[in-house]
Amino acid sequence: MQYYIIFILLFFSAILEQYIKVKQSHFIYILFTVVLILFAGTRYDFGRDYFVYKDAFYNLNFQNYSEYLFEPLFAGLCVLLRPLGFNFFIFFMTSVSIIYKTVYIKRKSSYSNFSLLIYYSLFIILYEMGQMRQALAMVLVLSAFNDCIERNKKGFYIKTFIAFGLHYSSLIILPCYWLVGLDISLKKIYFITIGILSFAFVDISQVLIDLSSLVSINHIALKVLDYSSKGMRIGINMSLLLRIFILFIFIWLIHKNDESNIAHKKLAILYFYGIFLYVIFNSAPEIAMRSAAFFKILEIFIHPILLSFFIKKNNRILIILFVSAYLIWTISNLFADHTDAFLPYKSFLL
Repeated sequence: MQYYIIFILLFFSAILEQYIKVKQSHFIYILFTVVLILFAGTRYDFGRDYFVYKDAFYNLNFQNYSEYLFEPLFAGLCVLLRPLGFNFFIFFMTSVSIIYKTVYIKRKSSYSNFSLLIYYSLFIILYEMGQMRQALAMVLVLSAFNDCIERNKKGFYIKTFIAFGLHYSSLIILPCYWLVGLDISLKKIYFITIGILSFAFVDISQVLIDLSSLVSINHIALKVLDYSSKGMRIGINMSLLLRIFILFIFIWLIHKNDESNIAHKKLAILYFYGIFLYVIFNSAPEIAMRSAAFFKILEIFIHPILLSFFIKKNNRILIILFVSAYLIWTISNLFADHTDAFLPYKSFLL
């Protein structure tokens, strides 16, 4: 299967990164970035979002805009790029998203090939190839997180507002600037995280349904109502436990190795907020997963930071193996739950 072949190649590139020179690693990174753009950007006739977007691309206009429940910026891009065809639209949107994120990864990650493996496994398949609007919004959210950490208030709120125009769930990051500015002891996060687990047994779906009637933007109100009325809940699942485990390990290693690094502390707080959202909205799984996804993307940087705390190469290899097992588990679960959405793989180049 093509998905697993790419995973294996990226896995070996992450291992090689520990042994080869920076220039060689850089070449491999660029090569795989191009491969991922072609793989995701030329997809054809499949994906959780493909047919909905195709219909909107050809039929959405100012008269029927309210029927599609799409954000204004994304709807505008559909109309603007319509003369160039739907295949170009998919390729362009995917390319913009992947190129920005891979450039950002190269700038911010200590082990960029390892980050690329994580990005592919957790986000390219599910989001770039399945939830393109949110994937595009993540471009702005990542940049907004950087502004948040560097205390650039104007940049943070401008990018959050633009991301909101691409995917309404981006609004969930609004408290981040205030949250990161608080003087929160990372040790307290251990106890707060354990404390909020009690909310995993609290059903707030009716509260969300009631609140949806107060939302002035009809698109948001309808989606909140739909996501809250399905009678499902997440509870305490393996995904939640893994996120908590990653957070606790990250905090422990910060205390042990690099407590003076303010950026790492702020990154931990942002990741904690993602766990908080995942738990609070457990009775509306779609809201929980879409909200927390903006913070799960931080794993692209957290895992390489964890790697950098280990001096011995053999220890770093063990970490890569452990994280890779977690990633392959994630991909396998994705295919088990959404087989028809991603298989068989098709490309308009083939």
